[in-house]
Amino acid sequence: MKKKYNFYKVLSFLVIGFPLCAQAVIIDGTFKGTVMNVADNGDNNNPYFQDFFSDNLIGQSFTGSFWYDTDLAPANAGTTGQWRNTENTNWLGITFNVDGKVLNPSTIPTGYTATSMWETQNIGEVGWGTGIHDFTQEYFGVREDSVAYNGSLLSSQLAGVTFLDAIIPSLSGNSLVQNFTWHDDGAVYENWDDIPGVALYVNHTETDGEDIEVGLAARLSEITVSPRNQANVPEPSTLLLFGMGLVALMIRRKFIE
Repeated sequence: MKKKYNFYKVLSFLVIGFPLCAQAVIIDGTFKGTVMNVADNGDNNNPYFQDFFSDNLIGQSFTGSFWYDTDLAPANAGTTGQWRNTENTNWLGITFNVDGKVLNPSTIPTGYTATSMWETQNIGEVGWGTGIHDFTQEYFGVREDSVAYNGSLLSSQLAGVTFLDAIIPSLSGNSLVQNFTWHDDGAVYENWDDIPGVALYVNHTETDGEDIEVGLAARLSEITVSPRNQANVPEPSTLLLFGMGLVALMIRRKFIE
């Protein structure tokens, strides 16, 4: 009887105590800047394409946000172990707000069915692109790509932000868990490759009428990244383990009696 009592006593403390301190780490990021380039095949009244963006968008404000779950993120990959990408795992999301539009690759057009969603997070990998531009020094970036079909019609979207080596002193180390704020100094650069923070959105959607073929690039002026406060939000698995702990306590009490 004493052995059974000790067994359930230990079990109850382990099952209750462990989940109370188990928390997923969600990283939230925000950014803003100005549009510096727009490619829209709907301009000039092209009959084959929609006019997706406003004609005078260059120089206008641009904002966005992203998040990623460090617990759901894939294991390190690559030669230096600093980039991570998966397909259809929903561990990362990114949204752009520009020209009165909310642009998010995970928002699939009506009538289309998503076939794949690639999510990429890049930290400290030199010479590996996140699809923003032909950069050679990328140190922190997130990107989301989607592919969807409506019969033979294709819809693909890409949204990503890349923060270059000028931001490295602000980072808290090459880790998925980051906490920093950065502001662009407004310096003039001849090449895009030298701009410290850049965002890109691309949309190719085929329709029965006018297709969408657009691209937008923006220079980032501010970035904030921090872990989300989840102190009072237990995960579902935590609640389940907590319930198991209560059952263990009831069993232990029965043996005591």
